Amino acid sequence: MKSFDNMSSVPSSDKKQSLVEHLDELRSTIIKIAIVLIAGTAICFYIAPALLGLLKKPLIDMIQTYFPDTAQDANLLRSLHPSGAFMVAMKIAFTAGTILTLPLTTYFAGKFIMPALNDQEKKIVKCIFVAGGGLFIAGIVFCYYAALPFSLRFLWSIANWIGITNDWTIENYITFTSRFILLFGVTFETPAVILLLVFAGFLHYQTLKKFRRYVIVAIFIVAAIITPPDVITQIILALPLMILYELSVLGAYVIHKKRLKNSQLAG
Repeated sequence: MKSFDNMSSVPSSDKKQSLVEHLDELRSTIIKIAIVLIAGTAICFYIAPALLGLLKKPLIDMIQTYFPDTAQDANLLRSLHPSGAFMVAMKIAFTAGTILTLPLTTYFAGKFIMPALNDQEKKIVKCIFVAGGGLFIAGIVFCYYAALPFSLRFLWSIANWIGITNDWTIENYITFTSRFILLFGVTFETPAVILLLVFAGFLHYQTLKKFRRYVIVAIFIVAAIITPPDVITQIILALPLMILYELSVLGAYVIHKKRLKNSQLAG
């Protein structure tokens, strides 16, 4: 990053102006991100029926495959509130809009911090941002095709086993699935966050390596807290996170070796 060693030689009025400009740029970035999110939500609201069909598909496929004789019709998830349908459409639109506008919101956030970096740092941060976006999408895909069907099947089976009728409402189902999908998307970004902290100097390769065993335990604890109360789903989330953490350690090692090499060349 740029050095601030010469700040003492800058007049106080220039410092103040620089801070004001920086805050103004931050405000402008936040406004742009908000506008993009609102626009993405509006677009996704228009196609909410198709998106609802996508979210219901894992449930319908699960019932047709494993519980063909059930009396519950997954196509008729009911709303018990007059404004239920509207709130469901809004929730779907906001979730999908957040995912749809991720490249733009990431671009605006990156554009805000880029002026403080040199050319080499910009290349590294760009790679981290791109990797983070790819991991976010990978987490969503993994959840939709693997974790969500397993979890729905387990929860449906538990209700049948204990003797409770599965009569889920559309509000609760959409809340569960949208949070679940976003949860996996965010947690899959862990390597990008870790590498960004390593790059910024807040974390080091030796620290990541030293606390590996504690991190693994923490991953299982977090997975147990944030996922539905079933072991299968917890493992489905924990195992990819362990793999992603190991990739983070590997990436931190590469950064560590590169810094050592640069320091040796500079010496």
